[in-house]
Amino acid sequence: MTELDKIQIAGNIFGVLEVYLRIKQKIFCWFFALLGVLTYIYIFYVVKLYADMALQAYYLIMTIYGWYFWINGGKNNSILKVSTLNKKQIIIISIMIVIGTIITGYLLKKYTDDPFPYADSFTTVGAIFGTWLMAKKKIENWIIWIIVNPVSIIIYYMKDLHYTTYLLYFIFTIMAIYGYIKWRKDLLKN
Repeated sequence: MTELDKIQIAGNIFGVLEVYLRIKQKIFCWFFALLGVLTYIYIFYVVKLYADMALQAYYLIMTIYGWYFWINGGKNNSILKVSTLNKKQIIIISIMIVIGTIITGYLLKKYTDDPFPYADSFTTVGAIFGTWLMAKKKIENWIIWIIVNPVSIIIYYMKDLHYTTYLLYFIFTIMAIYGYIKWRKDLLKN
């Protein structure tokens, strides 16, 4: 087992703990998010997935924001509750994901040695919106993850990352489905 394999396994453990706690809406999920982000910044640098590496830098910022917002983002600075987007917001975000994917994919293809510029771009742009919606506790974040994670699995398999990394994204996909169901129940309670 290589050093990079060991680092990937540690990052995977942090990731599973983060998503599990996120499904349960526990504030401490953000601590494991921080550990996972720092781990994967390094991993994606080593394997030359630059958009994924940049995404991890964004996650770092959103981890701090989400941690704060989940604690103080509700009414009168109270703990934030699960909510939903309206149809107009869903359409706007969907269009932004498509446009962002096309632009970023083109730039990656033209200026980097990224082997999968458009797929890498799609997972990155989708994850940017998924993370932002997660920080806002919008239920639609789970739908984005249900779509983005399988594409990530294919990329990581093709880049010959340690099998635990693409296994992790399979687990994340299952957890996203469960997260959507759980948050939907919580949304209906409120």
